[in-house]
Amino acid sequence: NGPYKNAFEILSGHLGRADYQPPYEFFADVLNRGGRKQLMARLGSDAEDPMDEFLSLALQFERTHTPSLQGFLHWVKSGATEIKRDMEIAGAKVRIMTVHGAKGLEANIVFLPDTCAKPAHQHDNKIHWEMGENKNPKNIMVLWSPVKEMRTKRVNELIESSRALREREYRRLLYVAMTRAADRLYIGGYASDKGPAEGSWYELMEVAVKKLGKEIKTPDGDIWRYELKQEAKADKKTTDSETRHAPLPDWASNPPPPEQTPARPLAPSIIDAGDNAAGPFDGDDDKSKTVAFKRGRAIHKLLEILPGLDKETRTKAGGRWLAQAELGLTQIEITEILIEAMAVLENENLAPLFTNNAMVEAPIIGRVGEHIISGRIDRLVVNEDEVMIIDYKTNRNPPENTDGIHPAYLQQMAIYKTLLREIYPKLRIRAFLLWTRGAVAMEIPPKKLDDFKIS
Repeated sequence: NGPYKNAFEILSGHLGRADYQPPYEFFADVLNRGGRKQLMARLGSDAEDPMDEFLSLALQFERTHTPSLQGFLHWVKSGATEIKRDMEIAGAKVRIMTVHGAKGLEANIVFLPDTCAKPAHQHDNKIHWEMGENKNPKNIMVLWSPVKEMRTKRVNELIESSRALREREYRRLLYVAMTRAADRLYIGGYASDKGPAEGSWYELMEVAVKKLGKEIKTPDGDIWRYELKQEAKADKKTTDSETRHAPLPDWASNPPPPEQTPARPLAPSIIDAGDNAAGPFDGDDDKSKTVAFKRGRAIHKLLEILPGLDKETRTKAGGRWLAQAELGLTQIEITEILIEAMAVLENENLAPLFTNNAMVEAPIIGRVGEHIISGRIDRLVVNEDEVMIIDYKTNRNPPENTDGIHPAYLQQMAIYKTLLREIYPKLRIRAFLLWTRGAVAMEIPPKKLDDFKIS
């Protein structure tokens, strides 16, 4: 029972037939049992041709191969079949396409909404292939493009050559974009205070339009228009004059409403929890914070990777990982971090938190109050009757009891509990802060978390 019962029954039925039905019969059955109707409701009538072509591929496969579902899927994937539709010019539809996707197509009215930008130099190739003398493949060299001040003359030449090729492709695409319209082409774009980028599509077309067209004053601003006399008869009885004087809908002249959700999800630690919401640090200066972050990340990683190893190999594996040059740890730091992590893993009182059915670095996202929250739980244990949230804290001076826990930590755990309550509504949810200094797991009372609950 529950909201996923219908999906479970449908998928179970398909799974039960997958090992016995040939590919065409299986997929035709999936589509006939409501799949075709649901896909078209979701994707529109454009999805009908790909579905029919997919069934044709299944028939084609069965004529020349053993009709197994696994073999068919591998065959389709290896073949990389591409289906192109001859999209009709007529129809009351708006198609949003890239210029590449529009090649070979045509429409009565075409808008080019983004013509002021231009490919930036940040997209220059970082690796260049030099064929060597006579372009002999045996003499090929690989040249890396460093920062501008360190480039050699040859690397600069290769970069300029690459930019020239990109510029030619940029202009070829402009030709494609301009020739998609049968009747009207609208050229627009958003530019900063500096105006369109130099050499952009807008600049390239502006020269010709201003030379051939005329300036038109409108309530929304001045535009340039180039037009020719219409020679073909209109398809509809409505005259151009009637169309021009038809009232615009309200949404055409009003700005869109503001977004109701933030553009980027927030981490649980970002929501305000009072003073010093980011949490306490081991020291006030930047150097101390840097050391604390480096040490904390290392301990977190060890507690992520070592529980799955045998007790006999944990210490050696942890030492090898900490000794990586890119971590930049001294031998003293390696020893201290390893001892602290191993003390946690060898503490029998903490064994229930490190069972095999735990999820590490478990991603979680959802809505809490007016906020969209995205975070990762250090360790999540899901048992039959309860869920345990474990968050590692590597502070040098952990509190003696729950009364000393920083408000930012309490709010963080309250948010995790609220999100998990949506996933596991019938299970008891417990929240633990595991202080690695001293290897102590401190369970936070539900009442204390309720005080920091966001409504």
